[in-house]
Amino acid sequence: MRNTTFSRAAARCAAALAAAIGVLVLLPGAAAAASVVKLSFSGQSASATFLFIDADGCLRQAATVSAVDGQSKDELTGHTSSSRGQVVLSAFNPCDGTSSFSFGATDLAPDDFTLGPNNSSASLKVTMQVTDLATGQTRPIQVDVTWIATDKGSTTKSTQRYTYPDGTKAVQRLDGVLRQAPATGTILDGTFDWTRGTTSQAGQTNISSTKTGYLTITR
Repeated sequence: MRNTTFSRAAARCAAALAAAIGVLVLLPGAAAAASVVKLSFSGQSASATFLFIDADGCLRQAATVSAVDGQSKDELTGHTSSSRGQVVLSAFNPCDGTSSFSFGATDLAPDDFTLGPNNSSASLKVTMQVTDLATGQTRPIQVDVTWIATDKGSTTKSTQRYTYPDGTKAVQRLDGVLRQAPATGTILDGTFDWTRGTTSQAGQTNISSTKTGYLTITR
């Protein structure tokens, strides 16, 4: 992200929020859309971001999958849910300037998102619809992702403000406990698997227990 430096703790804070409500992970040139997102949440959550860049650098893709079991609320629409999953798909071609951005969210059934004792593991298995924000077209996404915690967790309380390269501005606040948890699995859209490549830098694949969390995004 341009003009932004994250410490390890800040990266963890950003990741924990993504786990609960799906922070929009954008690549340079992502399609712009006039919208404001205001979300709040609490509970157990998991998040993972998968990144891919082709050999010549002309295709850059990011997929973020997240789920929360607790309470989430869209402060704009008033919609609340006790268990919710979200997927963000972002692609950018710096060679020709083309980009795409898709987003989807769904309320989860009890067996869609499961957690191990003390957040030692998590699993999300669900099919949801995602919408391309530029074309309005929707398509189904099949998610099957598993997280395994690799540390005992750490307490995080912080506020982060940053601006993405495309001008998207985000403010996020978090109070909770975060466990690093590498993720594996598939995110299939009928064409290819968005988990190809490796998961993102440390702090962006995790399981968390959050007392309070808030996110505001302006695009």
